[in-house]
Amino acid sequence: MATTRTGGRGSTQARSREKRERLLRAASELVTEGGTRALTHRAVSARAGLPPAAAGYYFRTQWDLRAETLRHNIAERIEAVREVLQRAAAAASDPVELSRNVAEGLVAIPSDVMKVRYEFYVEASRDAALREVVSEAARSLDAVAVPLLRSLGIADPDEAARSFFAVGDGFAFHRLIAPRDQNEEIEQLQKALLGVFHVYTSDRPTFEAELRMRDFTRIDQQR
Repeated sequence: MATTRTGGRGSTQARSREKRERLLRAASELVTEGGTRALTHRAVSARAGLPPAAAGYYFRTQWDLRAETLRHNIAERIEAVREVLQRAAAAASDPVELSRNVAEGLVAIPSDVMKVRYEFYVEASRDAALREVVSEAARSLDAVAVPLLRSLGIADPDEAARSFFAVGDGFAFHRLIAPRDQNEEIEQLQKALLGVFHVYTSDRPTFEAELRMRDFTRIDQQR
């Protein structure tokens, strides 16, 4: 009997998690289409195909709904970037190849993931509480890049991670408002990432020697 009750609770919890996930995905879709102003409990419930009160049950206030939608979006971004970096590192033999692999992977991430985050970033500039959620999320995202940057011999991978994502996010933002040829963007992003690696590496001579060996445009030393 105890096993049956436990199984019942587990099934109920699984259904609850599935509904919550549906609501958060619906919320992300609404933000992608209409910005954060489109994010209401009723609209989210309707988009998820659930009763009108469903979103309010899981997210009591409008702020809760916004904050959890942002956290969900960041979690998706973290997993996407982690996968990109792991694949890039596994297939690369030097910084040039690594930067190319990373650039290709970042450019391939669906733009909708970025749209939601940028909508919330703008709103967070006017909302101190939401800004703290953004800061917390940014720290979690930075941490994903630290192992890769440390493997390149970078002495302060935490600081380098912030620059790494500033570059990647900047390219992603421009991709939303002014799309261009994908190969051209990959090439430009690769150069920008190599610049980050070069500035932060603790062994510039070796790094530059690897660039020359690959006949890649040499990055001038800026000290």
